[in-house]
Amino acid sequence: MKYVFSDIECANGGIGSICSFGYVITDESFNVIIQRDIVMNPPGKFNLTGREGRPDIVLAYPEWVFRSSPKFYHYYDEIEAILTGENQIVVGHSAANDAAFLNKSCNRYKKPFLDFKFFDTQKLYSKLNNDKKQVSLERALEVYEIEKPSLLHRSDIDALATMKLVKEICKRQDMSLIQLVETNINCTGENKNGEVLYNGETLEGKKQKRELRRREKKGCENIILKGRRNHILFLRMMDYAEPQGDLEKVLNGKKVCLSLNYEQTHFKEMIHIVQRIVNLGGKYVLKASESDIFATFECIENGEARKCTRLEYVMESERKDEITIITMYELLNILGTSLEELESLEPLNIDYLLDEKYEKRLLV
Repeated sequence: MKYVFSDIECANGGIGSICSFGYVITDESFNVIIQRDIVMNPPGKFNLTGREGRPDIVLAYPEWVFRSSPKFYHYYDEIEAILTGENQIVVGHSAANDAAFLNKSCNRYKKPFLDFKFFDTQKLYSKLNNDKKQVSLERALEVYEIEKPSLLHRSDIDALATMKLVKEICKRQDMSLIQLVETNINCTGENKNGEVLYNGETLEGKKQKRELRRREKKGCENIILKGRRNHILFLRMMDYAEPQGDLEKVLNGKKVCLSLNYEQTHFKEMIHIVQRIVNLGGKYVLKASESDIFATFECIENGEARKCTRLEYVMESERKDEITIITMYELLNILGTSLEELESLEPLNIDYLLDEKYEKRLLV
């Protein structure tokens, strides 16, 4: 097995404009086999200094070196071979951010997304040192008493520094890298189909998570956030739920959709709702414009009713005259339940759907 340590520098992190991809490949004893810095011409302007609330970054090369280099797509095949090879472990510091930059570049240049698994030393550091902050590679090197390179923000040098950090951690933990990964599985992730997943959580979902946490005072265990565990289970429940009981199929093939005002913060209840809809011969769908029945749910925030984007889609749809709009309470009456009963029910055990064999639907 080989270890691949990688790092990315961007001219402007906000748009994911990669200007260098560096990597170091070692054997299982951390002996360096190859070290290379791939410099490329980024799209857009360089924006690394004078940013409010963020430190200035000085890259290892002058701007003209980047501008005279080929663009990302010229190196795509090489980067793909590096990250997607067999019998290897890909390691990075803040690896999810780098994966997101790669996704933006692949999308920008119409290239297929790079699917690969990774191990993140930033998350590992946070776990081992009980530090919830996103600690920089430079700070991690200081804590582990590793000599910092004289030249920072050169991708291959930072990749090499990441390797030295991992090597030191393995030494202190008395583990191989494989053992370190296996005992810190929550520090692993996967880039797949343009989505970066940490234990089912996407980067895109983080913004939703912050917003929903402000709405949900009970905590996040009942929230459906894109890419996270509940979201994955919810999608798979929609795909694999089978009718239970011999009930009259009053929905008879109808597609049902419910306001996001309720769905996003009621995972446990939504699982019961999906099952009951299926029991009555219907199907739950995410696209309101494709539904036959849409249920509204009024949510008041700061004295004002929160908008429902799904209801807007219904009203703008060419099918709006074909969609029956009812309230959440009317839907629950059809399903033979109530809000109070739903909240009192025990959660349905659907953890079996986490098995990869149920992976059918892309995270949408």
